[in-house]
Amino acid sequence: MKKLTTLAIIIAISTFCVAQKSITEITGGEILWGWTEDSYIAFPDYDGTINYTYDQVNAILQGDVVRANGLQSKYQTPLQQEAFAQSPEAAKLKKELEEEKKYIKSSLCSIEYQCEDLKYDAKLKAFVWNKMYSDIRFYQETGYFCAGKFMISYPQQLFTIQGEDYGNRGYYYRQIFRLPTLPIETALKIEENIKDVRLLFVGKFVRSKVVDDGTLWKREYLYFKATKVYLINRMGDMEIYADLTTKLFPPKK
Repeated sequence: MKKLTTLAIIIAISTFCVAQKSITEITGGEILWGWTEDSYIAFPDYDGTINYTYDQVNAILQGDVVRANGLQSKYQTPLQQEAFAQSPEAAKLKKELEEEKKYIKSSLCSIEYQCEDLKYDAKLKAFVWNKMYSDIRFYQETGYFCAGKFMISYPQQLFTIQGEDYGNRGYYYRQIFRLPTLPIETALKIEENIKDVRLLFVGKFVRSKVVDDGTLWKREYLYFKATKVYLINRMGDMEIYADLTTKLFPPKK
């Protein structure tokens, strides 16, 4: 497996400052963090990126050697998998999996969301954003919000969850987030360009969790610990409208 130049990335990220006006200025055109697509996650590597499917990332973080290497059809039964686990091949693959796990957990990545439903609340003097999921896709854990395949860290005091019954259409959960207060000039700029505004989370995947509530709807979530959060314009150099990091995750004293 390719080695990640983690040190170089950490040094580059540590130089972030408010004065930087765009994502391009921060990265200098280099790949300092990976990103998520519909079917895979691209992790940064010294000569580009390494792509993993979501199934692979979940399997690696769960320590599942068979699934991580696509061997499910070869070792289908629990007995076959138990016998395989005692083989020299399994020992070799397990060692490689541990390296891949370290690589994934040490790699910076980003998750980006459209913000067309971002609304300014005059009473709160802040933007409010909401995401809604059906009960078969939703999971709740303190300090994280549910975002489809992901659980993303976010201050618990800044979001609420409401259950909504839509009858035959099912039961849904609406997560309502309050963003930090912004200067009025910045808020106006965001509102005027809302179609191109994105909420960008930068951080690391820390674990994978299987949720089995006894129904047919067994689900998996990738936990993402955000270390930087930006409101950006996705066009051009990706102008940074606001760096929300210190307000969302104040440095520990």
